[in-house]
This record gives sequence, structure tokens and C-alpha cells, in this order.
Amino acid sequence: MPEPLRLQVTAAPAVLPVTLDEAKAQLNIDDESNADDALLVAMIEAATAEAERFTGRALIARTLTLWRDAWPRRVADEPLWEGLREGPANQPGPAPRALALPRPPLQGVVSISTFDANDDETPYDAGNYVVDTASEPGRIVLRGAAAPPLPGRAANGIKVVYTAGYGPAFADVPAPLRHGILRSVAQLYAERGDCTAEVAAHSAGAWLLWQRYRVAAL
Repeated sequence: MPEPLRLQVTAAPAVLPVTLDEAKAQLNIDDESNADDALLVAMIEAATAEAERFTGRALIARTLTLWRDAWPRRVADEPLWEGLREGPANQPGPAPRALALPRPPLQGVVSISTFDANDDETPYDAGNYVVDTASEPGRIVLRGAAAPPLPGRAANGIKVVYTAGYGPAFADVPAPLRHGILRSVAQLYAERGDCTAEVAAHSAGAWLLWQRYRVAAL
């Protein structure tokens, strides 16, 4: 059974993928009017969160911390059989050589460390792995015969700190993702108080723009 995802944002994005001015232009709101600025920013935030939930991606660059109890294990496949046998079924196979990191696109890995039974932290040598940013989602791939990080703590024994997102600026985010957010904001504004970000994205057709960016949940 896979571990539940334990992922923290340890350095939040500096900007939103859509600017307030862009939202105002989408809604034909006079640039000199600021009466609804706070409301529009909240709607941009809600639409952005929905875009990231739907696609499984990080849009603007951020630092994330992934916690794992242990390096993943592979369960050996066993054919169907009849009769009696001794010994446990579903013996764990060798550890996979790669660990996929959620919320692509992956920019880089800052560090990997393990914790022992006394909660002491030990860095895992970066020479033991390659950072694969070409794959989606990106991966940590062990080199050669390098052993995976082995924690001594039963819970949250491995910590992976990494950066993800298209870049630090709103212009780094692909146009279809940004346009879908603008559509969602327009729908939220038109139905303010009567519409959720999820419903707005569906009603405005944003999901159609986001669909090709969707990644499988890890």
C-alpha cells in the first residue's frame, strides 16, 4: 500500500500566475478603480489553487518538502497457484531505483536527508543520485549500486527538499494555464457568492485548457 502524500510548501511562490491588471482587463474593469481589488486577488488565488489541484502541478516556482517513512519498496509479483505453500506471500522485491516527486515541473533537488531513532538528521550524499528534470513528474534516480537512504525513525524518516514550478514569474507559466485561470476568475466574479472555484473552472471551460497539462496523482 503506498504511503499517503506528506508534502509541505516551505517557500511559497512570490507571485500569482495571473496579475490583477490582467484580471481587470478580462473583466473590462477600469484600471483606476480599485474597489474590488482585494476580491479579485482572492479569486485569482482560488482559481490558481484549482488549476494546481486539477493538473497536479506547481505553476509558480516554490520550495517543497516531501516526507516519507521509507524509500519505496517493490512488491514481487506472484502468479496464481493452487494448493498449499509455506512462507509469506507478496515478498518485497528490490527497492526501485527512482523516486518520483509530486507537483511537476521539477526544477531541482536541494537536499535529501534521513533521521535516526533519536531524531538526528544526516544528509544523504548528492553523489548517490541523479536529478531527472526531463521526466514528468521529475525523479530522483539512484546511481549505480548506491543504496537508497535508510532512515532509523519509524515515521517521516526521509526528508526531500526540492524546487518545482515553471519559473519565478507569471510569464513563465504556459499561456493555456494562465488563460484558464482568467476564465475562472471571470466566472467567479460573474457569480460571486454563488460559485466555487471548481464549478467556475468547469463552467468557464478552463478544464479543457488545463486537460493536456494534467499529471497522474502520486
